[in-house]
Amino acid sequence: MVRTPLLLLLLAAPLLAQDLKSWQKTQRTIDRQEARFWKEFKSRFQEAYREFRQPVEDARDRPDADPESLFDYAPILSLYEDAARFAEQRGTADRALALTDGKARAALLKALIDNGKQMRKIEEEIEEPKPDFSRYVFQQSHGCRLHALAQRRAALVEALATAPLDFLTGDAWKKATKADGKKMHRNRVAIVDAVARGKSPEAAAALTAWAGEAIVAVRVAAAEALAARSDDDTSGLLGDESPIVRRATLLTLSRLPVKEMRGGWFAPVLACAERARGFERQLAVAVLGRLTRQPFGHDLTAWKQWGEEYGEELKSGKFDPATVEVAEVKPKAADGAFAFYELPIEAAGAIFVIDESQHIAMPADVDVQKTQWRDEWRGTRAQWEKEHVAHQTVLRAQFEGAFDAFPADFRWGMVALHGPFTAKTIGEKKLLKTGTRDRKAGLKLIDGAPQRGWCSAFQGLRTALAMAGEPVDTIVLWHTGDPSGGRFMGPEPAVAAWRRINRFRRVQVVAIRISNRKDPAEAFMKGVAEESGGRYLWAQKPPSGG
Repeated sequence: MVRTPLLLLLLAAPLLAQDLKSWQKTQRTIDRQEARFWKEFKSRFQEAYREFRQPVEDARDRPDADPESLFDYAPILSLYEDAARFAEQRGTADRALALTDGKARAALLKALIDNGKQMRKIEEEIEEPKPDFSRYVFQQSHGCRLHALAQRRAALVEALATAPLDFLTGDAWKKATKADGKKMHRNRVAIVDAVARGKSPEAAAALTAWAGEAIVAVRVAAAEALAARSDDDTSGLLGDESPIVRRATLLTLSRLPVKEMRGGWFAPVLACAERARGFERQLAVAVLGRLTRQPFGHDLTAWKQWGEEYGEELKSGKFDPATVEVAEVKPKAADGAFAFYELPIEAAGAIFVIDESQHIAMPADVDVQKTQWRDEWRGTRAQWEKEHVAHQTVLRAQFEGAFDAFPADFRWGMVALHGPFTAKTIGEKKLLKTGTRDRKAGLKLIDGAPQRGWCSAFQGLRTALAMAGEPVDTIVLWHTGDPSGGRFMGPEPAVAAWRRINRFRRVQVVAIRISNRKDPAEAFMKGVAEESGGRYLWAQKPPSGG
C-alpha cells in the first residue's frame, strides 16, 4: 500500500493569514518535506506500479476474468495526490500572504517566475529525443512534478489577482516579460489571467490592450477573459489574424450560460462563420445556435435573414431568446465535412492517431472482445475474421471513405502508435494532400499493423499536436484510451495536462474508443474531447456498412 508521510498530512491543516517572514518559514518547511518525497519517489512508484499491475496479472490465471477491465489507477494516483498536497499547502500560504503588504506581492511574483522556470526545465527533459522509461512506463516524476507545479501556479495567480491593477500591469508585467525572454510566455499569460479576475472597467481596458499584443498566447488569454465578460465592445476579437485566437474566443462563448450571452455578438459571430471553415466554423455555428435558440445549422443565408429581422433587438441589448419563436426547420449540415465512424467531422486539416498495437487486430464487436477467443487475441486476424470483422478492417474502410470526402485543400497526417513508445508518422515534415500517393501512404501505415507493444494515448496526442501546423485544427484519436504508461498516468492528470498544452493551440479532439474498457479509458477519452470542444464515441459495434 502506498503511504503518505505523516508530516505531509499534518501540513494539510489550514494556514492562517501570515506575514512575509512566516510565509518564508512555511516555504522552507514544505521544501524539506517535498525534497524527502521526491527522494523516495522512485521506490514508491515501483511499489505503486506493482499494485497497479497485480489485478491484471492475477486475472490471467482465471479463464472467466477480463483483464482488460481491471486496471486500477488508485495506487499511482495516490502519488499525484501526495505531490498535489504540497502544492495545496503552498497555495494556501500564497493566498494568506496576499493579504499583507507590498513586499508580499514582490515575493509572490518571484515565486511565480521561479515556478515558471521549474516547469520549463521539466518540459525540456520531457522533450528529450531519448525519453527515460522502463517496463513500458515513462519516468513518472516528470508528470507528477508538472501536475503539482501547475496547481501551485493557479494558486499564485489567484493570490496575485488581489494586488492593485497598477502593480500587475506595471512592475509585474515588466518582470514577467523579462523572465519569459523570447521563447517563453507562461509568466505573461499568468499576469493576464490574474488581471482577468478583476471586474472593473480598468481591468477590461488592460485586457483589451493585451488583446493587441504580438504574442499569440497572450492574445488567447486576453480573448478568453474578454469573451467571458460578454462585453459587446469586445466582438472585434473575432477579427484577429490568428485562427487560434478566434477559436479560443468562440469556444469561450460556446460555454457561457445562455443568460450571460449578449445579442451584440450575433453580427461578428455570423461574419466569422461566413469566412471560416472547419472547426472554427463549427464553433461559430454552435454559438449562433446557443445565442438565438434557432436550428439553422450551417444555413448561413437563413442566419443572415434572421439577423436582419431581429437586428434592432440584438443591437439594443433587449434581445431575449426565450421570447422568440423557434423556426421549425432541419439544421443544415456543413459543406466539406467528412464522416468517420458515422461522426461528421468539420475540419480544415486533421492528424489521425491510431493504436497500431495488437488491439487493432481484435474483433470490432465489444461483446466478442469480452467473450470469444480472448486467449487468441495476440494471434492473427484469420482466427475470427470470417465471422467477426476486426478493427483493422473497419479502420481501413473508414479511412478510405473519409479520404474520398476530404475537401480538395484538406491537409492531413497520421501517427501510428506501437511500442515500446514508438510513434511512426507520415506528414510530420510536410502535411499530406488528397492525392493518390498520399492516400496509399495512409493505407500502408494501417496495413502495417499490428505491431508489438503499445504506446500511451497521451503521448500520441503530444506527437500529433507537434505536427499540427495550420490549417490542421483537428486530431482524430482512435485508441483504446488507456491513459497509462505516458508522462501522465491516470485520466485526471492526463486530461489536465492536455488542457494546458492545448490552450494555446485550440485543436479539437474527436476521440473514438475501441476497447471494452470503461473506466478509466472513457474518462480520459471523453475528457480530452470535451476539454477541446470535440466529440467522443465508444465504438461498441462496427459502423453501418463497416
